[in-house]
Amino acid sequence: MNLNSKDLTIIEQALNEAIHHCGGYQNSLNYREVLSKLQSLSKSNDQLNQEVTSHDGFRYDYDDSK
Repeated sequence: MNLNSKDLTIIEQALNEAIHHCGGYQNSLNYREVLSKLQSLSKSNDQLNQEVTSHDGFRYDYDDSK
């Protein structure tokens, strides 16, 4: 399953809403655990993306086809 950053943001917001409005302590703990995993996953993906884009110092984006 591929989730983009917008999807992850929406899921995080939904989990935060569930934490604040859920009916019980155990549910709140479960939601917090999933939210924590999701946030650590998104941070590691961000770090991976930064590493991939920063291997060389310069990137040029131009179209030389004519």
